[in-house]
Amino acid sequence: MSNCKLSILIPSWNGEIYIENCLNSLLENDYDNVQIITIAGGIDRCYDISLKFQEKYLEKIIALKQEIGNKNRALNIGLAKADGDIIILTDVDCMYPKNWLKKINEIFQNTKINVITGLSLPFQHVNNSLAEFNRIRVGYKLVNFPDGQI
Repeated sequence: MSNCKLSILIPSWNGEIYIENCLNSLLENDYDNVQIITIAGGIDRCYDISLKFQEKYLEKIIALKQEIGNKNRALNIGLAKADGDIIILTDVDCMYPKNWLKKINEIFQNTKINVITGLSLPFQHVNNSLAEFNRIRVGYKLVNFPDGQI
């Protein structure tokens, strides 16, 4: 099995309360061939915290700054620095199981797969197009889940 390099892009605007847990959960993963790119901005200390992680984990973390709170711009800033075989887009308010990166690498060993997405289900009481889309794709089995789990 190939050990692909994974580049993880984490845009954050005022994400100070999340950034440490997010980065620690990625660093605790059982996969080493990874580049973590934070693109942080806003009025809090998220960028400064990212810089401290970069200093400690020079070989794994790149801390970039965004001046304008726009997720698409932040992703483009990060994408310009990414050099992985696989690009992962995620959010600062997420935490990851220890085998998450290993599983992503395993999935991409199948050459018929070129994109994967995680399942995000909105609150049950929410009635909008995303909620309806998720109900349809899960209910009609339009999405496959590893090990048959949701």
